[in-house]
Amino acid sequence: MEADYVLDYDLLSVERPHHLYVLARIKGHPAPQSEARSPLNLSVVLDRSGSMAGDKLARVKEAAQFLVRHLGASDRFSLVTYDDHVEVNVPPGPVIFKDSINQAIQAIRVGGSTNLSGGWLKGCQMVSEAVKYPQLTEDVEDDITAGNKSLVQRGKVNRVLLLTDGLANQGICDARRLGSMAHQKRDEGVPTTTMGVGMDFNEDLLTTMATEGGGNFYFIDNPDKIPGIFAKELQHLLDVVGQNLTISLQTSPDAQFIRQLNAYPMSRGGSDVTFRLGDLSGDEIKTLLLELSVPRLQGLGRVEIARLRFDYDEINDDQVTHRTLELPVEINVVAEEDYQEPPRDSDVVKSVLILEAAHARKQALEHADRGDYQQATTILKDAADAIESADLDDADLKTEHNLLREEVTDMEFGARRYDSHSRKLHTSQIFDSTHTRPLSQTMILTEDLKLSRSAIERGGKTPAVLKWDKQSLELTMDKLRIGRNIDNDIVLAENSVSGAHCEIVRDGEDLILEDLQSTNGTFANRGRLRGKFRLSVGDVVTVGSTLFRFEDTAS
Repeated sequence: MEADYVLDYDLLSVERPHHLYVLARIKGHPAPQSEARSPLNLSVVLDRSGSMAGDKLARVKEAAQFLVRHLGASDRFSLVTYDDHVEVNVPPGPVIFKDSINQAIQAIRVGGSTNLSGGWLKGCQMVSEAVKYPQLTEDVEDDITAGNKSLVQRGKVNRVLLLTDGLANQGICDARRLGSMAHQKRDEGVPTTTMGVGMDFNEDLLTTMATEGGGNFYFIDNPDKIPGIFAKELQHLLDVVGQNLTISLQTSPDAQFIRQLNAYPMSRGGSDVTFRLGDLSGDEIKTLLLELSVPRLQGLGRVEIARLRFDYDEINDDQVTHRTLELPVEINVVAEEDYQEPPRDSDVVKSVLILEAAHARKQALEHADRGDYQQATTILKDAADAIESADLDDADLKTEHNLLREEVTDMEFGARRYDSHSRKLHTSQIFDSTHTRPLSQTMILTEDLKLSRSAIERGGKTPAVLKWDKQSLELTMDKLRIGRNIDNDIVLAENSVSGAHCEIVRDGEDLILEDLQSTNGTFANRGRLRGKFRLSVGDVVTVGSTLFRFEDTAS
């Protein structure tokens, strides 16, 4: 494993206090070949309540059978289903008789209510029962002898996969209590991944359980995606090279911990603050962004203001070895007369902007839930403006900025746009950003949301200026055509853009946008154009990956 850190700047003046960001990073070694991987110990917990009837249950069965096909005799598998009752359909055991397991999966039938907690706890029990002592290295054996019983969970990659499409209405239903229980199960070596299908599940509950349980969260907007999500989670588990990753920060008297910008479970012990980051896959990079306050320092030269400690269980050739890496966090202190503020590190700035955007989304959701769409709009707009003003040439930041601009329009339309679908998408984005997951799944969900909607007109003032990609154009012409061909007024060299994609035509005092039968469509205000669209100040239009903003003036 490779671990390091970077500061947004490491040169400070002795005469003034400072705020610093520390970006801690760790990268997993390459994933093992299939024959050398760690065995899996999985319990799949499936909602079989009445709302799962039809395509949902069919796709779930298909996904569970996919898992079984890709597991081997060294893996252990169990299947639990629940409605108002909990049933163990496949008890924990090695994956040898696959036909009988698949028959048990195929025999699942829908039932009544949703006892999510009962099904999940039974799945945790199945994983715990299947745990065996791994082939241990000497230091792990010593730890077990000393009484650290959680170490018996090492050697296998343990996971409960919990899938539901509805609200928990039987058993334990409180999100905080279930989150606390997931935390406890994670400490016992049983992590939980949650999957929500459709528009009726409680996303706050499932993200809380996934965060506290050390697993992943997936929003599945369409039942047809269930097998693909199961495949993605399986690949993640097969590629695990490190488990029980924690990063601890110990500050010196010269620094103070302010906050983490991620959302990892955190605990304090004396002067240490410890964050639990879960499993690490092959070649995966996990990051933790911390904010520190540094008061006026007395001495000059290199000063250690904190120490970072990375603890994890490294998996190599069926061996599990506990590793600890320590790094001093140092800054260079100079006299005030010698101080010139250095440029900030671009990697740290990027992480700050993306994580602050996630916090902005969370705050915006809280306001939107109360019906305060104006404040939600302002919060998201400020986050988008911050990314734009940073002026960094980065593809991820461009994507984040464009997503925020479209989300602003959603909030401006209030209850006409803010619904269960958009809220779940926001929640999924927040989880991915704060848990160092790539934007790919968010982008798929966003595109599907936009395809499912029609563009909504504002009915406002006709715009005077078009802005995109640090460019602007006064809208004085009678016709403006956008596309991939070089004879267009605005040329977008993207494969997803048609030769002649869309055009804007002046009609009296109005500007009318129309799609020119493009292959992938034109989107306005986060919905697909299905006819002529009158443009107004504040509209955003997406063509391929390019976002166009229509404004009143060039300022």
